[in-house]
Amino acid sequence: MANLDRLSEPLKLGHCQLKHRMVMAPLTRFRSTMEHIPGKYMKEYYEQRASVPGTLLITEATFIAPQAGGYNNVPGIWSDEQVEAWKPIVDAVHAKGSFIYLQLWALGRAAGAEAAAKNLQREGPYPVVSSSAVAISSEYEEPTALSEEEIQTFVKYYANAASNSMKAGFDGVEIHGANGYLIDQFWQDVSNRRTDVYGGSIEKRARFGLEVTKAVIEACGGDSKKVGMRLSPWSTFQSMGMQEPIPQFSYIVEELKKLKLAYLHLVESRTSGKSAVDAEYATVTGNNDKLAEVWGVTAPIILAGGFDAEKAKKAVSEVYTTENVCIAFGRAFISTPDLPFRIQHGIELAPYDRKTFYKAESPDGYIDYPFSKEFLGEASKLPRSSLRCPSDGRRKMAFAPSITTQYTAEHFVESAGAILFKQSTQEICLVHRLSTREWLLPKGRRNVGETRAAAAIREVAEETGYQSRLLPLTMTTRAPPATEAANCRDKPRLHHGVCEPFMVTCRPLGGADNLKIIWWYIAAIDEDESPSAGEKQFEIEWFGLKEAQSRLTLATDRDVVRKAIQIFDASYAA
Repeated sequence: MANLDRLSEPLKLGHCQLKHRMVMAPLTRFRSTMEHIPGKYMKEYYEQRASVPGTLLITEATFIAPQAGGYNNVPGIWSDEQVEAWKPIVDAVHAKGSFIYLQLWALGRAAGAEAAAKNLQREGPYPVVSSSAVAISSEYEEPTALSEEEIQTFVKYYANAASNSMKAGFDGVEIHGANGYLIDQFWQDVSNRRTDVYGGSIEKRARFGLEVTKAVIEACGGDSKKVGMRLSPWSTFQSMGMQEPIPQFSYIVEELKKLKLAYLHLVESRTSGKSAVDAEYATVTGNNDKLAEVWGVTAPIILAGGFDAEKAKKAVSEVYTTENVCIAFGRAFISTPDLPFRIQHGIELAPYDRKTFYKAESPDGYIDYPFSKEFLGEASKLPRSSLRCPSDGRRKMAFAPSITTQYTAEHFVESAGAILFKQSTQEICLVHRLSTREWLLPKGRRNVGETRAAAAIREVAEETGYQSRLLPLTMTTRAPPATEAANCRDKPRLHHGVCEPFMVTCRPLGGADNLKIIWWYIAAIDEDESPSAGEKQFEIEWFGLKEAQSRLTLATDRDVVRKAIQIFDASYAA
């Protein structure tokens, strides 16, 4: 048996500190609504597969725009309604201590199948498009070659989808540049017959995909560590498979490397090379060794292609010993929600049922696969890295809620912050961290000897320049009134006119053994006074209540603001 140590080793991918190297591959499941809004079972599905803390999930391929689609019951990410539907899914994954990237998808000529083409006509009507007027086969509609102007429109679709993904709280996005879909149709000469700036040479065929990548990075706040790319140089799916892919894809990988992405996701061929796997969807002899060499070790590589537990262990621990490699599991993750745990403990993976892979809007074969009894029995012994407080105020952990955790002073830090209101205009102040382009709430560490409330007021002043006061609130808390008897029962009580923290956020700090605790207050400015200069690393801006929520970069901050607005309304609504 291969040594599994390296498969279980932690790895930094983008801004995500993974606790192992087993990734959930993107898997189309058709569980969204006909309007391309994430369906009612999707939250539980992703939450289940995030249950081993430190796991990276890549979502099913998600349409960037209605013009990029063609399939029913596939999620989208172009509308506000879709963004709002994704947020609880992302929050559920984060509550488990895991991470989630959204895969950005445009079908291109793959929408030329009869049913897909009819869907495009019904929803638009929109044309079937591609790099050139080359159909997949005689059974597909011939696509319309995109004009240069239309190509730029699609670049904007990708950028808008990436921006919306950030609003939904995703840790990053993966650009689907594989498997014969739109970007791959530009990469490869079997589908790209253009003679303009987007075809005719290796560099020109790469141009569209690289323009998309740069636009997506910009839409993610200029943070390339929130962007990955998926490639399939050897796949013949959908009539792809150029005769000499290595020169083309070596150039693409070299250019992507310059952009310093979070990772490169490669679909393996089934024969030869360093790692041979039994991938049903990859049928061409060839290997990704050269591309891995070009990519180097500056960022991880995710390998996908029908890996089982033993082949994954061998690939990571014996074959790709000098590369930072993760293994993506697809069908096995469908039937085995606790897959990383099972592989780490030598437990057999559950068999899957093909008949339910694409059962539209159904829970069957989707959220009904069981966890192993070993996982359920050992859950309380697993890392406690998923501590988090959701918007309803309940303490939530990935596993048994009865766990007692203790931290000595050198392993936790307390911070305090406030949701800063301008009462006359019903606006909230956000701070824009210039170095990372993130929109955040004002907060910071409590000093020795300082009260939490004083720390919140000080941090607001330092980051925004505003002097503020804590607002008296009508809110429910478990703290008893000062005048109640000593033997009073511990229960929630409604209080009026209190200046207490209304929420606490707890999250790992540099690893599972350290904790950061953030106490949140509600404050208001004196509107007759002008602000002083805040810290130079921040810019501030006032937003309406709804826009403030959508602007915030972190899903946890959005939770905090939603709860603050509820309490503010209950306390001050006319």
